[in-house]
Amino acid sequence: MKFEYFISLPNEIIDKIWNLLDDLTMLLTNKSNYIKYHGILHQYISTNVRYSYYRNVIRNDDCFVLNCLLSEFGKTWCYKNKYVYKKNIYSSYYDFLLDYAIRCNSNKCRKEMIEYGEKTGLGLNLHKKNRIRSIIWTN
Repeated sequence: MKFEYFISLPNEIIDKIWNLLDDLTMLLTNKSNYIKYHGILHQYISTNVRYSYYRNVIRNDDCFVLNCLLSEFGKTWCYKNKYVYKKNIYSSYYDFLLDYAIRCNSNKCRKEMIEYGEKTGLGLNLHKKNRIRSIIWTN
């Protein structure tokens, strides 16, 4: 549907259409609605698809969505649970996402994650920590 046709509708009809939309559709309309409704998105996404959603956010360099995700899940991502991805073992899911942002050249997301790390104290002496281990066999 073309946006010009939607704008040409009277305000009464637009208000009625707006009231008929569910929360999941409202999530996609603008930033303020995303902030308001982004918590319900995780009810509709399974765990495996959720991880690919996080990777897709970083791959597309969408720093606004990543900032909302960091505010909601940042502390749980920083726990020392090992995460395995493509023959590498990461010390936490946060470290994986930071490395994934570097590999995908997502500079906005990388900057956002570094700022979150500095704000929470994770970024202290980050260059000294061994966060990635390879599980490829060598002879």
